[in-house]
Amino acid sequence: QVSVRTRVYGGAEAFVAELHARWLQRQPVASSSNGSTGNAPQRFLPPSREMPENAIFISYAREDLPAVQRLKAALDGAGLVTWFDLDRLEGGDDYDRKIHANIGRCSFFVPVVSANTQRRLEGYFRREWSDAVDRSRNIAEGAVFILPVCVDDTSEVEALVPEKFR
Repeated sequence: QVSVRTRVYGGAEAFVAELHARWLQRQPVASSSNGSTGNAPQRFLPPSREMPENAIFISYAREDLPAVQRLKAALDGAGLVTWFDLDRLEGGDDYDRKIHANIGRCSFFVPVVSANTQRRLEGYFRREWSDAVDRSRNIAEGAVFILPVCVDDTSEVEALVPEKFR
């Protein structure tokens, strides 16, 4: 049984073309002829399963995912390579080992500080923060490795973060 509004397509190409046309109609910002969207916000692209070499590692509390997606989109739009876990680790992965190794090979570590991290006195992100602080001990004094980002009005003075973040 099929609704009178149901359209049957003969091939995947026509179906995908129709979906694309509808999607383009609903987009608030039209692309220019060179493919640029001007000052439009960059689209969030999920991180790859494996962290690229020397990527920027973003550490966050799960509740901050929407803000982290905007941050990643902006950094990606600026041509920077970023990565965060986004539950991309699959069953059988040694989660701790993989995260620790990624922190050990990232170019910068960006901990996201927020009211959510303030409320959570315990969380996996805090282990990531500790791993980053441990790695920073091997980095020359004055060299930038940890770049904290606050995504709300959390006070820097009151932030529950390692001293190295300050």
